[in-house]
Amino acid sequence: MLDKPLTKGIAFGLLGGLVGTFLMDIVMVSTFLIAGQPADTFFSAVGEKLGYGSLVGIGVHNLVGMTGGFVFSLGVLNIKPFRIDNRRKGLLLGVA
Repeated sequence: MLDKPLTKGIAFGLLGGLVGTFLMDIVMVSTFLIAGQPADTFFSAVGEKLGYGSLVGIGVHNLVGMTGGFVFSLGVLNIKPFRIDNRRKGLLLGVA
């Protein structure tokens, strides 16, 4: 069974990955709209590669973001040089 700090860190990593992906979605959709393209261009391309539509593309994109957050949180929690020991380091890793 996982200990509480590890579980909490993983949960924050998943949440951070989801929030980061959502913010990336906003920038991506805005960029496509400014360029005169449909807002779901990227999501449709991903979904169509898998044989489905843009909703599956959004799901896959969010799943990739959450996986990235999960891996990042495991790295921060388990690799000594990445452990957060002050606010500056935490802020830099959070922005990364």
